[in-house]
Amino acid sequence: MNSRIRISVIITNILSIAFILKAITVLIAQQKLEATIENPGFHIGVLFSYMANLLFFVSGMLAFFTEGKYYQKSIKILYIALLSWIIFVFFRTGGSISDPGSFMAVKGVGPFLGMSILFAAKTDRFLKIMKLLLWIGLILAIGGVFNTVKLGGGFARMTAQMQLRLIALNLVWLSPLILFFNYKKYKIISLSIFGLSFIFSLLIVTRSFLLIHVMVFLFFYRIVLKKKIGVLITVLAIALVALIFIAPQISAVQNAINLLNERGNEDSRSVQIILFLENIDFNDFIWGSGIDSTWRWGSRNYAWLDNQVLLTAWWAGIFAITTYLTLFIKPIYNFLFKKDVNPQLKGVSFMLFLWILALLGFGVYLTISSSLYHFTLCFAMGFLLQITKLKSLFKHAV
Repeated sequence: MNSRIRISVIITNILSIAFILKAITVLIAQQKLEATIENPGFHIGVLFSYMANLLFFVSGMLAFFTEGKYYQKSIKILYIALLSWIIFVFFRTGGSISDPGSFMAVKGVGPFLGMSILFAAKTDRFLKIMKLLLWIGLILAIGGVFNTVKLGGGFARMTAQMQLRLIALNLVWLSPLILFFNYKKYKIISLSIFGLSFIFSLLIVTRSFLLIHVMVFLFFYRIVLKKKIGVLITVLAIALVALIFIAPQISAVQNAINLLNERGNEDSRSVQIILFLENIDFNDFIWGSGIDSTWRWGSRNYAWLDNQVLLTAWWAGIFAITTYLTLFIKPIYNFLFKKDVNPQLKGVSFMLFLWILALLGFGVYLTISSSLYHFTLCFAMGFLLQITKLKSLFKHAV
């Protein structure tokens, strides 16, 4: 085995361990979510998360220097510029590497260090990780089923969130990729994971997650399976009628549907964004307001926003979010809106498209963070960028 192959195997192994650790982190953090909210502190899940973040970065940097030729020079420049700027803002506004909590936080360097796994997304490795994600998704789904049993009937929305939110948040982004790449060989498992992900989203009464599932399933049925949409509409209509009759028999589902109806006309995000824009200094969009930035929301100082594009532009500067979005938009342009593209590649680009919509406020709870779902999407983005480079090399060779 020559050194290049040996390094490639090492990268794959490190990456696999990192994904497994992140999945364990999700399960531990979900079980400790209520306790963490009431009494924030360090627990074993945090340690696993830090270890996974380090492994993601190591695998990404190894790939950057050994497999960087599979990516366009502009992509490498964009990533280094983004990471350098984030590091600059972090230390300029009082960040310290001796504080791992802030270093790995949403307003920290960790999420952007881990993004380096985009350079580790060689085709053969990407397909191996997609198969690993099948089993990771299955474990998360089983964990969600156990937590669902604890709910019983007549639960409040917050109670469901304490039991399912983190699992649902990760599965809403993982389950479509699992479906796209594992359906042929593992139909029942991949569809079950996707179906359970939909149910978890229903139980936590999150409209955007439900819409994402519907759009993904329509896309999968029409583009990936190449089936007629009329047949799907008929199947969905039958499923809806069945749900109407079954829901009253299952108290948890009935309760979730009632809560969903109650939230039907809520629109708190628009008001939040207006108040946010009224309270901030627009100069912060240039240099970034920094890691400890807050804005006045009612009677409290608030650090977050249900629009990750605006939030990142505010705390890290417009350069950071523009560079970040450019890395995602490029593969979307190359694969989603063009004909004669492999359906699975279209599927990945569709998920990246939904991710950008979610960052703009279409989704909730998600962040540009050191999370399993974010690093998975970065890995998927890198896969498409690698395909773009290979197509360019082949075209020039011919």
